[in-house]
Amino acid sequence: MITVGELKLMLDEYDDNRIVVIATDGEGNSFSPLDNVGWGVYFADSTWAGDFVDADDLEDDEDISVDKSEPAIVLWPAN
Repeated sequence: MITVGELKLMLDEYDDNRIVVIATDGEGNSFSPLDNVGWGVYFADSTWAGDFVDADDLEDDEDISVDKSEPAIVLWPAN
């Protein structure tokens, strides 16, 4: 499990203007401790959902230049 202090240190390396996305549902069906923080590109399908491509899976700059894509930080749950 990651503490608030650890999370602050992890986020400190990223640009303050990046959006944050989470890997879970918004209905609160279940909860999980935070496991990791990563970065990549978020592709909004609507104002409430979209797809995320991890930085390690980006093929090239073409993935970042697609309309509706935005550099983003993702919070990955443990489960």
